[in-house]
Amino acid sequence: MLPNYLLKEYPYDPKLHSPIADAEELACWENKSKNFMRIVNNTGVKVLVGTDAGCPWIIHGLNAMEMETDVMLGMKPWDALMACTRTAAESMNLWDEIGSVETGKCADLVVVDGDPLANISILQREECIKRVYHNGELVIAR
Repeated sequence: MLPNYLLKEYPYDPKLHSPIADAEELACWENKSKNFMRIVNNTGVKVLVGTDAGCPWIIHGLNAMEMETDVMLGMKPWDALMACTRTAAESMNLWDEIGSVETGKCADLVVVDGDPLANISILQREECIKRVYHNGELVIAR
């Protein structure tokens, strides 16, 4: 399951094909989403972090925000990180190439100052991101 409509900054009503703007609608959306995540967590459905970029109101590159939203809705931080890494790699049948830090795998890595298991929002805070490696190459160092 790829619940990309759960982004807190861009709550989306699939029936209306537009963002939710009304505070009452937003509260209803949040309650429904929490209930949905509770059902998902209790039934063992695999959740992925990702996007259907190109669809209206779906913006590519907000994975850290999506993970925070998933946690806000009841997912454990570890499970949110796995949804963005391991489970995503497995779902694309790319587990041998990506999804974990292992010898021989593509080395994309973000090094943060802090513990995302204690506060997953640090993945969105630029000052907490100390290093970024892409394909094994250091591309950001702070």
